[in-house]
Amino acid sequence: MPVKESERSIWRGNNLLDTATVAITDQLERRWRSEDIRIRYRFAVPACSAAQPQVLWVYRVGAPYRASADGLPLVPIHPFVGISSQVYNGRVPALFELPQGARQVQIELATLPYVGSGLIRAEIGSQAALMPAVQRSERALTLFNDYSSTIIAVVGVLALAAWTLRRQDRQILWFGVACAAWALRGLFYQMFATPWNPLWHEQLNPALVLVTTSAILASTWHSQGRMTPLRARLLVGMLGVMALAFAGTLALEQGAMAVRSAAFLLGLLQFVALSITLFRRGNAGRQRIWLLAGYVTLLAGAVHDLGMVVGWVNTANWSFVTPGFSVMLLCYTVAVSQHLVRNLNRAENANQELELAIASKSTQLEASYALLRDNERETARTQEREHLLREMHDGLGAQLMTAMRGVERGALAREQVLAALQDSLDDLRLLMDSTDLGRQLQGALVAWRNRWDPRLGALDISLLWQVQDPLDDATLKPDAVLQVMRILQEAVANVVKHASASCITLTVAQDPGGLTVNIQDNGTGLGETAPRAASRGLRNMQNRAQLLGGSLQIASLAEPLHGTLVVLRLPASG
Repeated sequence: MPVKESERSIWRGNNLLDTATVAITDQLERRWRSEDIRIRYRFAVPACSAAQPQVLWVYRVGAPYRASADGLPLVPIHPFVGISSQVYNGRVPALFELPQGARQVQIELATLPYVGSGLIRAEIGSQAALMPAVQRSERALTLFNDYSSTIIAVVGVLALAAWTLRRQDRQILWFGVACAAWALRGLFYQMFATPWNPLWHEQLNPALVLVTTSAILASTWHSQGRMTPLRARLLVGMLGVMALAFAGTLALEQGAMAVRSAAFLLGLLQFVALSITLFRRGNAGRQRIWLLAGYVTLLAGAVHDLGMVVGWVNTANWSFVTPGFSVMLLCYTVAVSQHLVRNLNRAENANQELELAIASKSTQLEASYALLRDNERETARTQEREHLLREMHDGLGAQLMTAMRGVERGALAREQVLAALQDSLDDLRLLMDSTDLGRQLQGALVAWRNRWDPRLGALDISLLWQVQDPLDDATLKPDAVLQVMRILQEAVANVVKHASASCITLTVAQDPGGLTVNIQDNGTGLGETAPRAASRGLRNMQNRAQLLGGSLQIASLAEPLHGTLVVLRLPASG
């Protein structure tokens, strides 16, 4: 049987300020909603059969309350807490067992109401008759709040865990903070028995709502790139001022309603501001739609519940802010997921573009390298041609010109002409050997031996060949090969012409320090009366060694040995 009316009394301490019989649900005057006011409701228990115990179902009370019957505290049987004399949460539907023969029930508000009504709805009857309504209200209010708070808490923990991996994504941090604050608010919102000061308990709800809305605002600003140092300071400053205001009301037990209203109003204004900013240009289309849908839904629920607080909406209605926040969380999660997917797609596209750019640059570099190699080969061929022309002009050309002028003037004998032609032929063969890239130094030495061995044998001069085979590391450039062969040929020619030797030893060896070429004979050695032609040849040999970056030593052998030793040393870089 519904309780339709009740005797309401207003007290300040032990002073009775007002008494009246009011209908259930009743509307409280603004002046009765204060910390020092206590409001009590009394109503009679209908006569009942002794065989059928009666229960009291309190659907909702506008503040934390105490319940008693004939002066004895009532014991709740649903939700079960096991003890009495508690302050109970007026938001949670409760079922109390009435003592046998109880005549009057009293509901006393333990602090100022959170809505514009005191006793909102109550019924008395048998437990079997009232249990279906109890279960419906529990499913609609308590279970939905508990499940949604649990899910939101899990999402918040996951968001905070994700932020620890990507600390630069501040929107994930503040989204996790918002979920954690709202889950904590849901815990206190549905806590049936209040173990501490009921005023503190009621102030937790608006405080956590304000933290939640502020964190969502910060998360949205970060996700849109609109968070600035000024906005961050304003947000932190506002929360700091409100924290001091809440602490002051709890310490002084005054002004709680004003601070509570200010917190709800600030939270409402934050969502209004968020909804308005989403209409501005520069926001992503689908993400904006999802965020806007979530914010509008939560805003509608908040407006509905604020209407219950100020008396615009029937306080017996269900609260819509919790379902609204659940819808907002779903929309925000979808929007964040789209944001993450878009960033992943952008990263994948960036990787593909980067790979294409790298492939294009690689192709360009390969083409540039190929062109550079062609240019280097062309430059090398040009330099080689210039080198050959210079060598032919300075060596072969000069020798032939000298021979031709001598023949024209009749100044050269037949033997001298033959010698000049032989020198020219030797020089030409040296040029040919040095430009044969397939031979390098090893091949040039072999070709020189094949030419000079018979010639030296005809002069009764033996050639001892001590050349390291193979000279794998002696990969000299053609110009360097030519200079080495010219030094060798000049040294051997000097031996043939001036040393009166019977044996020439050629030693060529390669080691980590470089290349060493030794030419040793058993002739007369170098004397102070060495021919001028030989001296000029020695200077040419020294100049060629310097051009190669090496050194040339020419010395007579010490007694008892006879002859001359020519040592050419080239560094390992050749």
